[in-house]
Amino acid sequence: MWDSLADGGSMVVMIESGESNLGRWRLKVLEALGVPEDKRMATCLRVSSDVMKILDDNDIHYSVTPTSPEDIDVTECFKEESESGELLLDFLIQTAYASLNPELRSVLLQYLDSPEFFTKANDRVAMTQYTDVIVAKKKI
Repeated sequence: MWDSLADGGSMVVMIESGESNLGRWRLKVLEALGVPEDKRMATCLRVSSDVMKILDDNDIHYSVTPTSPEDIDVTECFKEESESGELLLDFLIQTAYASLNPELRSVLLQYLDSPEFFTKANDRVAMTQYTDVIVAKKKI
C-alpha cells in the first residue's frame, strides 16, 4: 500500500486504539483463545499499535491523534437470549455468529464482565472505545 502512494502523498488510517478498553479487550480475548499474533494480524482485529509497529519497522514517520472516547452500553450482552445482545457481542469481536458458540460466548462474557475493561453503574455495563488517527506522509 505504501509503495502505491505518490511521493508527497499522505496515508490516513483510522483504527481502534490498542489502549482503549475495546482494543485491550479484543487482544485479551484472542490471547485467551490461543490465537497467535501472526494469525491475529491476518484478521480485522488489528489495533493502532500494530500499524505503528509496521510503520516503525519500515522507518516511516507518522503522527497519531486519538479521537474522543465514547461509551458503549453492553448491558444487553449479558441478557440470556437477547438478540440485540448477541448482535452487539458479535460486533464487538467483529465475528458473525460468535455469540452462538457457547464456549466462545463464555470467554467473551468472562472478559466483558471484568472491571479491567468495563465499568458498571446503575445496573448498566459500559465500555469506553476510541480510535487513533494515524497520518504518515511519504517523503518527496
